[in-house]
Amino acid sequence: MLIRYFAAAKAATGVEQETLEFSDGAVLTEVVRHLIKLHPGTEVGHAPTLAKILARSSFLRNEVALRDFDEPLGHADVIDILPPFAGG
Repeated sequence: MLIRYFAAAKAATGVEQETLEFSDGAVLTEVVRHLIKLHPGTEVGHAPTLAKILARSSFLRNEVALRDFDEPLGHADVIDILPPFAGG
């Protein structure tokens, strides 16, 4: 599964994207838990940890909004993590 990070999520992980192995049928909640363990980080100054960013983020699955965190995912899915953005 390809995980793509944007804005603050990219800053918290230090990478733009990474490919992780999950079994077919994994759900977003499992993916999020794994990402928090993989990138525990520490708060430095005003920079939040990935866990705090994920709690406020929106998610896309193959470029479509993913609102059901218990919807089964496939190993070939692309998950985009979109933290809140300022401006317009």
